[in-house]
Amino acid sequence: MTDADLGQIDAPKDEDGNPIGSFQYQGNVANRALELLAKTLGMLTEKSEVTQKRDYEHLSNLELLQLLAREARELELLEHGKVIDAEAVDSKAND
Repeated sequence: MTDADLGQIDAPKDEDGNPIGSFQYQGNVANRALELLAKTLGMLTEKSEVTQKRDYEHLSNLELLQLLAREARELELLEHGKVIDAEAVDSKAND
C-alpha cells in the first residue's frame, strides 16, 4: 500500500454506513512508532567512536606487537557483541 493509497481510504463509518469521522494518514507518526519499536528491540544502536592518545615512543617492538595483539583480541570480542573487561583481557595476555 502506498502513501497515495492511504490518502484515499474512506472515512470510518458506523453499522449503517454513515460517516462518523475522518481519516488522515500521518506517515511520520507511523515511522516514529516503528523507529521506537526497533530501538526497543535493539535493532538500532547508537555508534560512537572512542579515541585514545598514547605515546608509543618508549615501547619496544615486542611491546608494540603485544599491544597490537591485545587490541585485536578486544576488537574481535566487541565485533561479536561481547562485553569485555579490559583488565581481564590484560591479565590473560600476561599469562
